[in-house]
Amino acid sequence: MRVFVAFLMIISFALTLSAQENASCRDFTQGSVEILTESDFLPDGRFNSVRLSQGDKIEIYKPFYRGRSYMLIISSELTLPGIVVEVKDISRRVILSSMEISSLHELVYSPEKNENLIIAVEVVKSEEFESTEQGCVSVVIGFQ
Repeated sequence: MRVFVAFLMIISFALTLSAQENASCRDFTQGSVEILTESDFLPDGRFNSVRLSQGDKIEIYKPFYRGRSYMLIISSELTLPGIVVEVKDISRRVILSSMEISSLHELVYSPEKNENLIIAVEVVKSEEFESTEQGCVSVVIGFQ
């Protein structure tokens, strides 16, 4: 019985830490939302944020519609060495690329047709950057 209680306490502690980290990422993402709302773009209502480490990659699949302009705000915490962003079509052909390594990327895109796109974000690896910590990466999309 004691082992079961100890197991439940460990699980409870892990869930509490996870909830705190997610709340931290939501707070971090709010900065990207503010950048977007200061522009002429309206947030699409989906705020993607996740904790990543050096070398981690994520992909977000999103429909884009002809006749609208989109602004993508992709940012990472300074505990990470930087991110690289690519927007690809469903055939994985690169449409937009931000190969510069920084912690903030603002991309504007106006599709010529309705299409499903992939937003690929990679946290760069850096031997000069000693931290192995995780950091929040957020992707916020707005439209006109």
